[in-house]
Amino acid sequence: ANVAACGGAFVAVHMRRTDHTAMFGDRTPDEAFFTFLEERAPLPIFCATDNALTLREVGRRFPLRLRGAAPIPEPAGGEAEREAEGEARHTSVERAAVDLLTCVEATAFMGTYMSSFSDAIALLRRARGLDTSDDRHVVRSLGGKHYDPDVHSVALPPLGPPAGEPG
Repeated sequence: ANVAACGGAFVAVHMRRTDHTAMFGDRTPDEAFFTFLEERAPLPIFCATDNALTLREVGRRFPLRLRGAAPIPEPAGGEAEREAEGEARHTSVERAAVDLLTCVEATAFMGTYMSSFSDAIALLRRARGLDTSDDRHVVRSLGGKHYDPDVHSVALPPLGPPAGEPG
């Protein structure tokens, strides 16, 4: 139902916020996502995020293109306070699963630097044999906190059928 709400062709972004900056000391800037989305106009947009402020800003910038995103409740103490406390998730695990599966079906995808969730989306897109040539995400979280992109970056081809099965 979520993919259908986005229309046939759509672009998806995973904008991880909350505790991600505290864990990795960096995050993909909002402007990088906005540029990615602007370059793919007029495609509808699906935004997977764990942060109410981020979702609200995407909706403000792209009011006619944002589709399928479930509202994220505002925290009682304010989003800034909750994010400052480093809470890991502002959305349910069920919502995260729906977000992941919706992003997998997008025409183009951009993920968050060092996010294993974005990595999973990118790997599932490749495993399904989807055209990922317009994606903007490099799988980088596989090495944990000691990751060195010059040593550990992986370029994975689309996965084929299991060994011994016809292609």
